[in-house]
Amino acid sequence: MHIGYDTKKGVEYGKLCCSHWVNGKDKKTYINLGRVIDKEKHIFKNRQRGLFQYLPEQDEYLLLDESEYASMPAKPTSSLILNFGDAWFLHQYLKNSGLPKCIEAVHCSHKDTVFALVQFYILNQLSLCHARDWYEHSYASILYPQASLSSQRISEQLTQIGSEESYRSFFNSYIDHMKKHNEDISNILIDSTGLPNSIHFPLTGVSNHNGKISNEVRLIYVTQEKTGIPVFLRAVQGSVPDVLTVSGTISELEENGVPISEALLDAGYYSMDNIKTLYKAKVRFVCRMKQNLILYKELASQYRDKLERPENMVKFGKRIVYIQKRKVNLAEGCPGYAYICLDLARKAMETTQKLNHLDPKEDVSDELFEALASEGMFVLASSR
Repeated sequence: MHIGYDTKKGVEYGKLCCSHWVNGKDKKTYINLGRVIDKEKHIFKNRQRGLFQYLPEQDEYLLLDESEYASMPAKPTSSLILNFGDAWFLHQYLKNSGLPKCIEAVHCSHKDTVFALVQFYILNQLSLCHARDWYEHSYASILYPQASLSSQRISEQLTQIGSEESYRSFFNSYIDHMKKHNEDISNILIDSTGLPNSIHFPLTGVSNHNGKISNEVRLIYVTQEKTGIPVFLRAVQGSVPDVLTVSGTISELEENGVPISEALLDAGYYSMDNIKTLYKAKVRFVCRMKQNLILYKELASQYRDKLERPENMVKFGKRIVYIQKRKVNLAEGCPGYAYICLDLARKAMETTQKLNHLDPKEDVSDELFEALASEGMFVLASSR
């Protein structure tokens, strides 16, 4: 039996370590002695006994008069060196931006734990099993002293944060915050990403995205078109194709009071039903067409040889793109425009990649040259 010591947040605590033989095995038990008052004299203080002195040889607890020790100068205790700058800067940024009110709207039992987790996710690329070690060595432990980042407490908080009630409460507060700061949330970009996981819960599903098979949750995110600032997020089952999520995303944005006027969509969202949905919601949009569409093939075949002309030349950053605009019917009752584009930089890169995979001894067929000539071409569908 001996006395051991632990230091938590700069305060030293004592514990009584006991060993017992049980069925031929050494079993250890620990008795909490409390905060160390005088380490040399084995004087401790806890809620159960108050101030006392532990006598190891006799295994006795001797109660002491607290008034005798009230006037004693506190002994300096060693404390860990804390990483100050990043946590302090992020805390000040959040404070000045007004975002803490949005985070506080999340329904959870321990606010300090949530704020500490926000700092951990932003400042680290470590897994959550390292969260408590980071917290104890960071200035975040001073900013959020009541945070508990043990594995069990983190799981409890993530469960509360992930509830439907917390999800809706947060976005109601966050969207109101953006409106009060005059953020332009009418022009948006909608895209998605996969979150691969092997967790057994309803949102995990088998996804076939661009030919890649995986178990994942599909995250649909809506951002400002110009700044990329997040406006809205929603998670759907991984097996749900992107093309089926547009209607639900538009509906949820409307329910949350987001006044959408323009949207920029990836090719995965292009379908006749989605075009009709966007027209019905009076949302102007630009979306890249899928290459397997009949309209795409007709446009590519008709204008392939007519694009590379001076009058179609457009400077895009440091690149040259050839573009032609044609009026088309995107869907029944939905007139719009198709922008047939040829990106020379992309064409050169993709052509080089394909030629590098050819066997030098093989004859290059006319069909392959025709296919290579169409590389770098894409078509944008637009409601205006």
